[in-house]
Amino acid sequence: MPSVKYNKERKYYEVRYEAGYDGSGKRIQKYKGGFKRKSDAEEYLAEQLANLNKGTYIEPQKTFLYSYLNDWLEEQKERLSPTTYDGYEVNVRLHINPYIGGIRLQELRPPHIRKLYSQLQKDRVIKVDGEKKELKALSGTSIQYVHRVLSKALEDAFKDELI
Repeated sequence: MPSVKYNKERKYYEVRYEAGYDGSGKRIQKYKGGFKRKSDAEEYLAEQLANLNKGTYIEPQKTFLYSYLNDWLEEQKERLSPTTYDGYEVNVRLHINPYIGGIRLQELRPPHIRKLYSQLQKDRVIKVDGEKKELKALSGTSIQYVHRVLSKALEDAFKDELI
């Protein structure tokens, strides 16, 4: 049975609910804590239960975007020409990961992506392999290419039910 309880020892609200059954028929129980307000915990619980009922529930993961993109790039290596792969790799390494790579994949939202595109329109300094690198503002065409790479990667994450 779903519940929201206050943990007096840790001074936060926690949520418990069932997320279906595993392959052997055993119940899958989920827990999430750390809510400062009861209303936040109740909202989270309602969202998870609604997703379970609609069949759109996705197991929460702690994968960061940079980690997913690096793994995704490795998978693309066999499918792409070397030139196309190099372009993807540069876009991920220099233009995507320095700005939004540290966001958890499931927490990535449109405002993060809009801010990325805004940053790419400016001259900037980033750290690559511990060294500072100066980059010029990207053209609209180059930003579209970054968009295509990110869009394809996120589309694959959606198909794999990671987001």
